[in-house]
Amino acid sequence: MTTVKDIFAFLCEKAPLETQMSFDNAGFLAGREDSAVTSVLVALDITDSVIAEAAGCGAELIVSHHPVCFTPMKSVTTNDLTGRKFVAMLQCGISAVCMHTNLDAAAGGVNDALCAALGAENLGLLSPENDAMSRLCRFDKPMEFSDFLAHVKAALNANGLRYSGPEKPVQLFGICGGAGSDSIHDAKARGCDAFVTADVKHHQFIWADELDIDLVDAGHFSTENVVVPVLAGWIADRFPGVEVRIAKSYTQPEKFYDTQSRRLARASGLAFARRLALCSLLHTMYWRGRSAPAALETMAKGVSTCQDATTSARTTALARAAAQQVTPAAATTTKAAAIPATPAG
Repeated sequence: MTTVKDIFAFLCEKAPLETQMSFDNAGFLAGREDSAVTSVLVALDITDSVIAEAAGCGAELIVSHHPVCFTPMKSVTTNDLTGRKFVAMLQCGISAVCMHTNLDAAAGGVNDALCAALGAENLGLLSPENDAMSRLCRFDKPMEFSDFLAHVKAALNANGLRYSGPEKPVQLFGICGGAGSDSIHDAKARGCDAFVTADVKHHQFIWADELDIDLVDAGHFSTENVVVPVLAGWIADRFPGVEVRIAKSYTQPEKFYDTQSRRLARASGLAFARRLALCSLLHTMYWRGRSAPAALETMAKGVSTCQDATTSARTTALARAAAQQVTPAAATTTKAAAIPATPAG
């Protein structure tokens, strides 16, 4: 019989708790260590939806990267967001193990997984004397900066990116999953072309311009969620009799507003609405006595007209969007630009 204690002890071998940072609260945070485990749900965070998913699939244990609580609690009630998570888990007989900054630093952990996801060669620690987490990475050949942004966004399945800097080709670069932008100085010292991290602050985007290094914020979720399949794989390999699932109910929480795609969607939507209204009108005309051939002929003409209107609306929206594009000269003064999420369809 596999217990919570067994799985927790194994994860501590992979990512020792003593390597966590002083502010952290990694460890066995909820439940009974002697509880039998037949099913585990792995997630980046323990959210209300993740707890509900665990209860729904019969998981007795949730293993997450981020701790379900960071600070001491004087009470555990349903009156606050953290308390209600503990109450829900305990009511459902679910335990929680959270491996945080110890997993950031671990071999094969967050940052090694991030380097692998980006398809780069892992050259080890970015700054061994200063930082046990950030990694130094290298591509086989330089990549144009615009291609680098597209590659990072696609590789990490990110909703969007923020960035600043000289926008030079990238071959050697540093990474730190989560909030690691202070390490941009170490990246510069190692001769990196860029540094990829998350939770970048305003003044750190300014640093990138002043240090002449590209700084890319790919989002906290996207830069760390890469470790979830790693955790799941570790547990599945070590405990083959335990069912291991990756949470599906929780995705990247932040979204990016894209004015151009919104305008296009609105233009197309208006044209579609007009077409739908026309079809409804013609349908009514038919049932009021118009002959079928005549009604269908009129409907066909109407649909063709609306399709022309859709094309015209798209063309107008594209022309307006193009007119509002920032010129290359003006773009050099933009300190923090954004790559919006690719619009659906």
